[in-house]
Amino acid sequence: MPGLERIVGLRNVLAHEYGDINYEILWLATTTEIPGLITILNELVDEARDATGL
Repeated sequence: MPGLERIVGLRNVLAHEYGDINYEILWLATTTEIPGLITILNELVDEARDATGL
């Protein structure tokens, strides 16, 4: 999945270093990257449903 390392890295910062969060970067990531991520996740869910016959 494109950008998976960045997604995991952001999650780790949010979970473990929340005192050092750069909110401008967080806002930029959520407003520009999340829509694309949702598209990719929806495609993966559709593929899984097709594979299992759901």
